[in-house]
Amino acid sequence: MIFWMIVLAVLLYFLYTFFISLGKAFRVYPKTEIYHHFALLIPARNEEVVIGPLIESLQKQNYPKEAYDIYVLVNNSQDRTEEIALSKGAKRISMDRPVHSKADVLKVAFEKLDTNQEIEAYIIFDADNLVDAHFLENMNRAYGQGYRLYQGRRTGKNVQDNWLTSCYEVFYILQNMVFNHAHVQEGHSASLNGTAWMMEKSFLKDYGFSAELLTEDIELSTIALLHGEKIGYVHEAFVYDEYPAKLKTAWIQLKRWVFGQLQCMRKYTWQLLKETVIHRSLSCLDMVVILVFPLIVVLFFAIVIGMYFLQAGFARWLGKSILWILLVAYGLMLIVWSFAIRKNGSKLVELWKGMVFFPGFIFLFILLIVLNLFRKKIEWQAVVHDRKLRIEDMK
Repeated sequence: MIFWMIVLAVLLYFLYTFFISLGKAFRVYPKTEIYHHFALLIPARNEEVVIGPLIESLQKQNYPKEAYDIYVLVNNSQDRTEEIALSKGAKRISMDRPVHSKADVLKVAFEKLDTNQEIEAYIIFDADNLVDAHFLENMNRAYGQGYRLYQGRRTGKNVQDNWLTSCYEVFYILQNMVFNHAHVQEGHSASLNGTAWMMEKSFLKDYGFSAELLTEDIELSTIALLHGEKIGYVHEAFVYDEYPAKLKTAWIQLKRWVFGQLQCMRKYTWQLLKETVIHRSLSCLDMVVILVFPLIVVLFFAIVIGMYFLQAGFARWLGKSILWILLVAYGLMLIVWSFAIRKNGSKLVELWKGMVFFPGFIFLFILLIVLNLFRKKIEWQAVVHDRKLRIEDMK
């Protein structure tokens, strides 16, 4: 009974945040004549196909060229990534010690740039991104407006490839709208999404950079909340991300996400719960829900299957009716997704594949949760990026 009460509470909370996301406008940050100096950091291994177009999009920012520098963080590259980056005007930061994760790469960069007095904030991108021309302008507006960490909006540069890339776009729209936008509107905290996020240098001075797990974005979000720092959201600052178009590639990426989230769950859940109780932090409670959600999903299906074999009253009915329950839930979610997509400014006709096949996308997550729930380590595998698109192609 307690478990079902928890499940109901989580569902009602998600519905609440959904209505908040629809009912409130995106925050508009004020214009300013002050141009803060940004260090743009791009961790890169073997990214020769995509690194050039990314840097070109950063060179075309509607922002003073003297107010930002582009750094490529070269990590054991075996192709022309470094050569292309330098030819496009980026600066290089090489790893002077063994690194095992994106978090390690960022830590080296922060250490090397620590003495640069010009830098006021760091902005992190993935090598496969393309960046909207007004990204830095909008991040600059948000600078100093109540947060020291900000997340921009993540959208896709290859949404129309197939059903899988369309599912990724629906996933990020829900994350942008139902979590980041809604939570910030309610005075809570957004969450970092791996790319297009900004961190003021003063935050690094105060707390250092202690993230070390596979999903450094979720971990840094958690660390920030434990220090009482919330994360802002800038909807108008967006990047285009390359989504996996093949199941094999998606499997590699999603496995990394799931495993990293489970790492964070084991390491930080109790600390967040203590913070929730002691300081009554709803933002910490939000993060608890995020971290333990994979466990809730696995327990839900395990209990439903168990109920079916109990052969008793409500339990048996629930087990036999689960297919219809899931179909009704799917229908309700189609309505939720439709409103979220429209609010995001996207077109339903372009994302119908993602809406229809989204349950299959969720099934991949569930399968990976089960396979990785008790795993202690995984072997790192590269996600290959091969879509050589330019920022002009996104118009």
